Amino acid sequence: MEFSEYAAKETTALVTRALGGSAASSLQHLHALRASIDTATKALETALSTPVGAEREVVDLIGRLAKAAAADTEAAVARTKAEAHKQLEALRAELKEHAKEKDGLAAALKEHAKEKDGLAAALKEHAKETDSLAGALKERTREKEALAAALKDAQGRVETVQTESRRDHDHLEATLVKMRAEAERLSNQLEAAAAQKATLDAAVETAKDRIRALESKVSAMTSLFKASSSRVQTLERAEKEHEQARRELESKLEGAVASEAAAVVHAAPSDSLLDGLLGGFEALAGATSISDVLATLVEQLAAEFPRVALFKVNGNRLQGEHQIGFDLKRDIAKLVMPLGMDSLLTRAASSGRVEQMSGEELADGSRAPFTGSPTIALALPVAAGGETLAVVYADDSGQRDAEQGGHQSRAKFAEALLQHAVALLMRLTAELKTRAELRAYAASLLNEIDQMYVADAKAGKSGEELRHRLKANVEYARSIYGSRVAFECPDAATLIDDQIAMRIDAGRKEPFGRDLAAVAGQTERQAAEAS
Repeated sequence: MEFSEYAAKETTALVTRALGGSAASSLQHLHALRASIDTATKALETALSTPVGAEREVVDLIGRLAKAAAADTEAAVARTKAEAHKQLEALRAELKEHAKEKDGLAAALKEHAKEKDGLAAALKEHAKETDSLAGALKERTREKEALAAALKDAQGRVETVQTESRRDHDHLEATLVKMRAEAERLSNQLEAAAAQKATLDAAVETAKDRIRALESKVSAMTSLFKASSSRVQTLERAEKEHEQARRELESKLEGAVASEAAAVVHAAPSDSLLDGLLGGFEALAGATSISDVLATLVEQLAAEFPRVALFKVNGNRLQGEHQIGFDLKRDIAKLVMPLGMDSLLTRAASSGRVEQMSGEELADGSRAPFTGSPTIALALPVAAGGETLAVVYADDSGQRDAEQGGHQSRAKFAEALLQHAVALLMRLTAELKTRAELRAYAASLLNEIDQMYVADAKAGKSGEELRHRLKANVEYARSIYGSRVAFECPDAATLIDDQIAMRIDAGRKEPFGRDLAAVAGQTERQAAEAS
């Protein structure tokens, strides 16, 4: 059945049902009206059978009944029309809705038609693929038959090969017995060769260690020779410059000494101060290092001052180094004086000038640097290259013939010796630079020893072997340092021991520090025994 015929049929049935329902309702109303009319007719007939006196009442009753029937009829008709109108409007709305559904169904029908065409095309394509697969299946069947034939042929060949293999197996088994015997013999030889190889490897490793140590020593010696060559040239240039500066200073010093000597002679007619001054100059001329100059200066001042003490500048403090004439209960090396405190010695160190106290200043015991009863106290700063190296203290405590005129003579005597000592130190300033370089060189050697110790520990060496290698490295470092220091500055020979002591103090809780302390003590004892 077509969709249009189906829709017409359904619409006709719907209208019929609607009209049928409206007619049934109208029929019910008419039946009710008829019942009302029958009731009125019966009432009329009853009235007509009554006497004539009641005719007027009957007529009135008929009129009222007629009006009531007419009104009832009109109301029934009106209700019937209203209900019919509502049902008609509902039918129209339903018809519109069915029309929309009809349009939607028509569109869906077209879409289904398109899908039907697509399915038909897909079905044709599937049929083609089915034909193709059928052909491929036939081809695979033929291949399977060919493979079955090949398999059968291969099975025959396998049986032939198995037969031959059995024969070969018997032959190989006999050969294997011979080869096992030969392998056992070769294994014994291989074990012997492995033992020999291990011995050779150990020897090679030892040789490599020795080669590395020799290379390190050669490198260090090469660096030392290069540095020494460069140092020689630098020292030659510095020597020429210092010689020229020395001549200039000596020329100036001769004039200063002459004036100072004249002042001394004028202040004290005695020749003792002049003889002492000339003897001091000769003694200072024999000094070959900064420490010699300072020690000689103290000794020569002690000829005129009963108490003399040397304090070296150590960072931000003055530390006692050497003394003559003091009655101290403790070592002067333990006497430390901060540069920040106000005293005769610290003022001299800060100002770079000779500081002097006498008379009432020394009478006030709180201002005197030391106990005793001096009448004059001097603080002589020893400076070279713009740096204060030390301060020398001198006083006349305990001297019986102290006089005011003698104070001035002794002060001039001390200043003259100081100026001569400073002139000598100007010639020896290269030693300061050399000592700094050697101190850095000693520290670098200790750093290399530390690195080699760490490398040996990582390589698996431990215990006595590790300490033995450390001892060898320390001895070698001392050897090459001694070679350099003997050429450049013999007075700095102990700097490497100072560096070793510093490393030991800084790392006692570390393995390197403990082992270094052990081997350093051994090497020191051996060096002492050798000397």
